[in-house]
Parts: sequence; structure tokens; C-alpha cells
Amino acid sequence: WIRFANARARLIFGLSREEIAARSYADREWGNTDLAGNPLPGDKLPFALVRATCQPVTGFRHYSLDAKGRRMLLEVSGSPVLSVDGRFEAGVFVVEVLEHEQ
Repeated sequence: WIRFANARARLIFGLSREEIAARSYADREWGNTDLAGNPLPGDKLPFALVRATCQPVTGFRHYSLDAKGRRMLLEVSGSPVLSVDGRFEAGVFVVEVLEHEQ
């Protein structure tokens, strides 16, 4: 689940903090697709990859939708936060909007 989105993210996605926090990144409402427009399953998204592998992901590009259904090209990079015994506890991610339909 998304725990924090800054003010710029809320503006770009057109959603309140509560609306963003109520979704997981794999929710269908995001309309996540690969660069060819094919649906992107939740287990192929960078958040799931970091959690499953406990390895960083950089430069992962895909399309998503804002609250008005406008397509955005996103680039996601993230790293796991591990416990002292090496187990996944959380992830820290940066999502950059490269293109945004108007």
C-alpha cells in the first residue's frame, strides 16, 4: 500500500492523500500497462519486484492513469528497507512523471 504521497504527487494524480493511501499500486484503477500498452500484472510492478527480491529497481518505466483517466509515462526507482536479519520491512520509491496527457 502507498503510505505517503507528497503534495506534487497528489496534484499530478488528482487524488487526495486519503484516496492515494486507500489504493495499492497494483489496483486496476491506476490502469498500469507496459510500454506496449499491455496490462501490467501487480507482481511485475517495481514495488512487488523489490519486495520479492529484496533488491533495488531503477528506471522501471510504465504507463498509469490519473484520476481523470489521462495516461502518464512513469519511471520508478526504489530500494528495500531490510530488518537487521535481512527481511523485507518496507520500500522507499521515487516515481517520476516523464509524460502526462493533458
